[in-house]
Amino acid sequence: MNSLAQTATQSSSLSFPVLHRLPQGTMQHKIFQAFRWKHSIIQSNGKRFLAYEIVKRLKNLNRNDILLILENSVIPEERERKKKHRVFERSSDIKACITGKFLLQKLDYIHCNPISKKWHLAAIPEEYPHSSAAFYELNILHQKISLTHYDDVC
Repeated sequence: MNSLAQTATQSSSLSFPVLHRLPQGTMQHKIFQAFRWKHSIIQSNGKRFLAYEIVKRLKNLNRNDILLILENSVIPEERERKKKHRVFERSSDIKACITGKFLLQKLDYIHCNPISKKWHLAAIPEEYPHSSAAFYELNILHQKISLTHYDDVC
């Protein structure tokens, strides 16, 4: 067992790559560290916070076209509970990263996804502005968020 797996096992802290698919196929990836919290609680609270922020920004941009899509995505049971928008799909793909090899595989996937033929959002991973690729590959700090290297966490 490598040191990453030992640290994760001993401290009950696991990293979970999370993939959320927005209704039109836009993807958002994130890796978060769960310290003795259930990943489902962190994920649901994070998705709720992000959904409110996304809807607020769409309203500020007068993107009623996208807001209408999100409104039409709400299922009847959710409407009864006064839900107005469905920003994220109901499913998620959460995998515990307890080995360094698996963590690097997921991080590579996250970094390469924006440059895939399907999305082609940048020429190389380090050029995609919403990625941590430049942080890991070129040691460049992200302009908008503070990142912690996975080696400094595990």
